[in-house]
Amino acid sequence: MKGTLHEAAAALYVEGSRAYVRAADTASSIEMLTRAADLARMNPTTRALAEGISSGLCDWRSHWRARRPRKAPTDGATPELLAATLTLRAEVSGHSAPPSKDEAKAAHAAAQKGKNAALLAWSRRILFWADPGSVPPSPVAVGTLDPMAGRFALWPSLGYANATLSWGGDDDLRLPVLERNLAVWSAARFASEADKRAYRYAFLRHRGDMPDSLVPYLAIAAELAGDGGDPEVWLDAVMAPDATRFSLRTYAWARAQAALARGDTASHRLWTDRLHTLATLAGDTDRAELARFLGI
Repeated sequence: MKGTLHEAAAALYVEGSRAYVRAADTASSIEMLTRAADLARMNPTTRALAEGISSGLCDWRSHWRARRPRKAPTDGATPELLAATLTLRAEVSGHSAPPSKDEAKAAHAAAQKGKNAALLAWSRRILFWADPGSVPPSPVAVGTLDPMAGRFALWPSLGYANATLSWGGDDDLRLPVLERNLAVWSAARFASEADKRAYRYAFLRHRGDMPDSLVPYLAIAAELAGDGGDPEVWLDAVMAPDATRFSLRTYAWARAQAALARGDTASHRLWTDRLHTLATLAGDTDRAELARFLGI
């Protein structure tokens, strides 16, 4: 019981830190992380990285609000901190459009210097989102594909649903698999409308491989909705098999950002309102344990 309460409290402090990042309040964001550190049993490296990212993002957001150009922090920054900051900045650089190609390329180049596979995978997805031509289409024969065989007959699995797997260094064996996976997405993005339908059927035949970097994943998946298709309905289907692996706030936030990236202001507003409602529930101290239990 005590462990559950500690986990709930730590989760709330982390959410508080995120809220202060959005408000560009560095001191309060780091205070929330400090409170969460012991409860969540963060090791010193993870804590330092989280605090560095929060500080760098708060600084960048305050300058962005003032419409003043601001470079990512470099003085004393570790390669991982710099790569994470640049990748986060690249992810939101498009505002109501895909990310800036230049920022996405800079983020991925920084990640390659940091030798952290998780950052490499995340920045690679951002770059693919920003620049579809950065990954050549896979020479798959989707017209001869048996959709009932499951999408892993087409999309190589990265095993995200397996909680025992974790990314390693830049020699991680899953990085080449990620490239093959993105190559199939590249083929799907450039496919004809008829072939896109085959890709959609193949995609929905398997579950359990949705990455932690939800926003670029959903933004790219939305492109498979096809001409005349409703991206919101399609993304409901895309998220359904893996939705329970993420909190409801993470789900709502990712959907809001994906809608914003494709210029769908109505859906962005809808999901943002839902996120605010969920955040209010999670921030109620009387219901914090219940909110944690329900995955809010």
